[in-house]
Amino acid sequence: MIKACIFDLDGTLANTLESMAYVANEILEKLEGEEKRLIVFRYFQDMTQTEVAKKMGMSQVQISRMEKRILKKLREISHKL
Repeated sequence: MIKACIFDLDGTLANTLESMAYVANEILEKLEGEEKRLIVFRYFQDMTQTEVAKKMGMSQVQISRMEKRILKKLREISHKL
């Protein structure tokens, strides 16, 4: 359904999606390496905290706490944009 909408004649949705991608990239650039890895695994590769923990050599509890800190940081960054 979204693919069909992207090709609307006026290009409004395509422009909106492009703008959202730009903002998301700008926000991700503010993260440190491990923070960025965690967010990419969780939200772009749709991995569970347990899967991320195994990939990053950490416990699920550590990932949960780290993710909570990162999301707080991202909210603060996004309010400044």
